[in-house]
Amino acid sequence: MKLQLIRHATLRVQYADFTFLIDPMFSPQGSNPPIIHTANERRNPLVELPVSIAEISAPDAILVTHLHGDHWDEAAMATLNKEMQIFCQPGNEVAITAKTNYRRKLA
Repeated sequence: MKLQLIRHATLRVQYADFTFLIDPMFSPQGSNPPIIHTANERRNPLVELPVSIAEISAPDAILVTHLHGDHWDEAAMATLNKEMQIFCQPGNEVAITAKTNYRRKLA
């Protein structure tokens, strides 16, 4: 198994011949507001992606732990293939499908 922290909560996990992208956040540095109810007023994400979006946008499956914008953002939703398998929390399927027009059944 190979685990790579991309940025913030975004991880790439390679297990055997299978690649998961966990909590994709593709927005450019500083394009989102600061996290509310924190003392830090810096805009998010705090740093640029250390790899190109093309390098991480074709996993075998996506895992979304929850729907906060710093774990599943508009840029990732717009970029990732709508046919890709997504694993998410029970109840989040409707929100993900409605917002992104994903065509594959979510797990």
